[in-house]
Amino acid sequence: MLLCVTRWSALFSAVAESTTDSMPVFVSKPGKVSVLEGAHAELPCDVENLGEYTVTWFKVNDKEKTLLFADKNRMVNDDRFEVLQDDWHLHIYQTEAYDSAMYRFPPAVYLVPDKTLYTVMPGGRVQLTCFATGNPPPKIKWTKKDGVLPDSTEHITDEVIAFSEVSEKETGVYRCTGENGVKGPAFADVTIVLQSTPSVTAPVRFIPVQEGQTVNITCTYNAVPEPEITWIFDGYPIDLQSEKIKNRMKVVAEETHSGEGHAVTLIIYDLLLEDFGNYTCRARNKLGHSEQTIEVTGKPGTPMNLKASVDESTPDEIKILWTISSFKPILTYKIAYKRMDEDVFNELDASPDKFESKDLAYSKCSDFVGTLYLRAGTDFNGSGSQNITLQSCVCNKFHYVIDVSTAL
Repeated sequence: MLLCVTRWSALFSAVAESTTDSMPVFVSKPGKVSVLEGAHAELPCDVENLGEYTVTWFKVNDKEKTLLFADKNRMVNDDRFEVLQDDWHLHIYQTEAYDSAMYRFPPAVYLVPDKTLYTVMPGGRVQLTCFATGNPPPKIKWTKKDGVLPDSTEHITDEVIAFSEVSEKETGVYRCTGENGVKGPAFADVTIVLQSTPSVTAPVRFIPVQEGQTVNITCTYNAVPEPEITWIFDGYPIDLQSEKIKNRMKVVAEETHSGEGHAVTLIIYDLLLEDFGNYTCRARNKLGHSEQTIEVTGKPGTPMNLKASVDESTPDEIKILWTISSFKPILTYKIAYKRMDEDVFNELDASPDKFESKDLAYSKCSDFVGTLYLRAGTDFNGSGSQNITLQSCVCNKFHYVIDVSTAL
């Protein structure tokens, strides 16, 4: 009996990325093989530049589709089928009638060049090219991860799309999909990222400390290309390799919890008094630089969230509420006030009964319209103090306006 093992063709199974410089190329052409029943059939599959890609064989007839080989691994319990180690030819020994079928490969797609990330200058141009192989020939479709291609997309061919004058709206992940009805679709993803100058933020700009503790100073940044990060102390770059510093300081970098951007932390162990000061996190790439400064100090922080109010039950009193950060307990506050038409401030002492970053509320009979200063100190020998100005604070149920400024 003459068997006709009809139409074979070869496709590469898709892999995430190949390390080869050239893409695979089929040398064998699709064709037809006729053999006598019981004889040996060989279906050639010669490939150049295979690299780290793999080849997959399928048997397809009217009723079913069967995976025969994935790479060199036989996926059916039939040792009559074999793929030899020196090539990708499919051998069928002792052929039988039901072996007559179409032997195919699923679709595969690959990018040209073999590149999955494009970083583009604002206003630049980028072209994405994708080819597919398969039998039947796969149809190619480009989509964006959110499912909508930008209006600026140039459809040069089915395989090629391009963008001119790239802006933020063209950035994102694009997918090339190839489908021919054999197995599932194959796809390859490519990402377009807009180059940008660094942006730097500091979650905490003021860190109250004391000697001997460990402190973490953190900033976050976004930039393309990846920037160089430099830490600066009181205007001088920190040399983390110097003998004086390398055992006391280190830098740890990680992704932010949101996954957007990077976080870099300068860790200082066994803090010394000479370590108190301003630390600047600077990010620089070829497009520019950005920085943020964080103060590490034994001083109390600037009083924050300052509020003034008058209770209806005590209309002759003004209540002042604020929050302050300090490693040490606050020992004294000074409140100074004057009327608009006065030149000299009146002062009163306010001894706190709550400490460390907690709201402190005081009620004082201060029937005035004028300027009020708040001074906080942690000790009496100059660890530090901060002033805040409260302007136009009107008692007796009138409207008040708060203007906060800082003065040493």
